[in-house]
This record gives sequence, C-alpha cells and structure tokens, in this order.
Amino acid sequence: MIIWTEEMISQLGTDGDGMVAAALGISVTAVRKKRKQLGIPSSKEHVWTEWLEDQLGTVSDKAFVSLHNLRISPSAVAFRRRELGIPPAEHSKQKTEWTEAMLERLGRAHDRVIAQELGLGYDNVASKRRMMGIPPCPK
Repeated sequence: MIIWTEEMISQLGTDGDGMVAAALGISVTAVRKKRKQLGIPSSKEHVWTEWLEDQLGTVSDKAFVSLHNLRISPSAVAFRRRELGIPPAEHSKQKTEWTEAMLERLGRAHDRVIAQELGLGYDNVASKRRMMGIPPCPK
C-alpha cells in the first residue's frame, strides 16, 4: 500500500503517468488510479477554455488544430464540438475572391495569421500562396 504525500500528489498530472511513476518509484497503475481518483486530468488531456470552445465550428476541425497550435488531433476537436452540439464549419462552395491587398499579405506573415485576419481557412491561404509560388514567411 502506498502512502501518498502532498509532494507525491502534486506531481500527478504534471507529466505522463509513466514519467511520474518512474520519478516516484511506483507503478504506472498506482499513479493512474490515484490521479483519476482525485479527478486530476492527465497531462495529455486537453483543457478546453471557454474562448476555444466559442471558436469551435468556425473552421474545419483540422484547420482549428493548426490555427490554434493545439497538440490534439482533429478527431478530438470534432468530438468536443459534437459534445457541445456545435455543427461543423460550413465549407463555402463559393470561390474566394482574392483582392490585390489580400494577395500582397501572402508570405509576409504566417498563413494561419493571414487566415485569421481575413476570415479564411488556413488551407485556403496556404494553397493560394503555394499556387502563386510565394515562399512561406520565414520563422
């Protein structure tokens, strides 16, 4: 039987259960069981903020992950969106009318920044930039 100290408990959820278990010298099962018993999310679980949830359904789930630089899969985004009853983003059948000002932005900022500023999908902006032979913005 493990006697959990405050210091041990403070480590739960800070890293993967395997890493925490190794650091504490106990089994992964013991760490996972205690973490779940205390309601502590795994370090790998995404914590949804109200702001992020408000953005669900505004772009495709794949674009959402890229746009917000998340470390979760598009299917995790889709799952959360469906949990909240939010329909997927409507894919516009209408072709984007690129103005001269819009085209001048390509390659001068990151595609996801331009997409957000213009209210377009990330893929739309990146495709247009590549199609015009414009290199991506340097990091």
